[in-house]
Amino acid sequence: MKWIYPLALVGVSALSSAACLAQSVTFHANIAPIIYNECTQCHRVGEIGPMPFTTYAEVAAYGNFIEYVTQTGYMPPWTPDHNYSSLRGERFLTQSQKDLISAWVADGMPEGNPADNPGLPSYP
Repeated sequence: MKWIYPLALVGVSALSSAACLAQSVTFHANIAPIIYNECTQCHRVGEIGPMPFTTYAEVAAYGNFIEYVTQTGYMPPWTPDHNYSSLRGERFLTQSQKDLISAWVADGMPEGNPADNPGLPSYP
């Protein structure tokens, strides 16, 4: 009987964390940092990416597609095995980042508060 209480705490903690994640994922607070750090270097006007990902509207317009290509590993385009060795300049998304993108899309791609947006990085 003593094991039920700790087990219940773990279950409640896991459920509340999952519920919190699903409810709180927004573009400005959670998705923009991923997109800006991993995608926008190529996906901006004048670069090789065929469409820019510099604003909420641009990213949300391709939200379902972004989820698909990140979950399948097609994007970001990085063929070396990042589990084998690290290389300077490598680009890949962690499973946690992919899960955030999926949660955002599943929740209807909420914009969130623009004040939470980290802003675009400076590119050379």
